Amino acid sequence: MLPLINEYDVGVIQDDAEADLLAALYVDEGIIPLKYRDDALRIAVASIAEMHIILSWNFQHIVKLKTRNMVNDINTREGYRTIEICSPKEVIGMIRNEPAAMKEIHAIRLDNFEHTKELTPEERSRLRSESAMPVVEKYGFRIVPKVKANEPLRYAK
Repeated sequence: MLPLINEYDVGVIQDDAEADLLAALYVDEGIIPLKYRDDALRIAVASIAEMHIILSWNFQHIVKLKTRNMVNDINTREGYRTIEICSPKEVIGMIRNEPAAMKEIHAIRLDNFEHTKELTPEERSRLRSESAMPVVEKYGFRIVPKVKANEPLRYAK
C-alpha cells in the first residue's frame, strides 16, 4: 500500500472544528447514529475538503440511499458541494461504463458548484435545472420533482 500512496501523492485530511460542526448536523438530523459519530466525521471531512467521492464498504451507515440523499441536502443547505457516496464496486463500474449523459451531467454539477457557492439553495436548484435542460432534452430524460418530507406524493398523469 505504501508504494501506491507514494506514487499518487496521497495526502491526509485532518478534522477540525468546522468538520465537527458538520458531523454534528449529520448526527442531529438522524443520518448517522451518535454511536457512529466517527462515520459522520469522515463524511464531513470529505465534504469540507471538496472531495468528489467517498468510497466505503460500510453499508450500515454510509453507503445507503438515506445517507446519500440527506448528506447532500445538508451539504447544499450549509453551502458545501454535494458528494457521491459509493462502494468501491460502484466506482469501478462507473469508470468503465459511465454513459455520456452522466459525464455531461457531472461536468455541469461541477461547473455549477464553482459558480453558485454564494447563492441560496433555491437559486442553486433553479440554476442546476436550467443548465441541465440541454442534456435532458438531448437524451430524452424525464425530470421527476423532489418530494419534501411529510409532503404527500403526487403522481403525474
